[in-house]
Amino acid sequence: MVQEFEQSGILDFSQQAADRLTKYLLDKKATPKLCLEVMRSLMSRLQHKPIYHQSMFFPSSQNVKDLAQVIRRAEKKVDACVFAFTNDILAEALAFVFAKGVPVRIIVDDECAKFNGADVWRLGMLGVPCTTDNKKMAHMHNKYCLIDNQILITGSFNWTS
Repeated sequence: MVQEFEQSGILDFSQQAADRLTKYLLDKKATPKLCLEVMRSLMSRLQHKPIYHQSMFFPSSQNVKDLAQVIRRAEKKVDACVFAFTNDILAEALAFVFAKGVPVRIIVDDECAKFNGADVWRLGMLGVPCTTDNKKMAHMHNKYCLIDNQILITGSFNWTS
C-alpha cells in the first residue's frame, strides 16, 4: 500500500499534500499501522532545516552590526515589530533590503514613533509600509523581526541608539 502512495505522487509534499494525504487515507479507511508507515515514508523524504540559536546582548555595537547583517541577508521578506525604533544601523539594513526588492513591513508603538530620530518616518518616506498601534492608552510593546518566514529575532532589545 505504501508503494501505491509513492507511485501516486501523494508523498511529494506540495502545498496541498497534507489535504490530499488526509483525504486519501480516509478514502482507503487506512489502519493506524498504515498511517504510521505512510508518516515514516513521508518523514524520510523531508529535508530538515538546521535550527540555529544565538544570544545577543545589548547594548553592544558589535551585536547591532551582527543583527544588521542578518537583516541584510533577507531574500523574501522582513516583518519587524518593535516598540521603539531609532537605531540608524538597523534602519539602514531595512532600507537596504527594501531597495533590493525584498518586501519589508514595520509596526511600531504610536508614542515611540514621535521620538526624536524615530526611523519609522524615514523608512516610510522610502516606501516601506509602516504602521503604529494607534492606541493612546495602550502600548505595542513587542520586539521581534521575522525574516524570510524562517529566521525569528526576538527579545527585549528596543531598536534604539
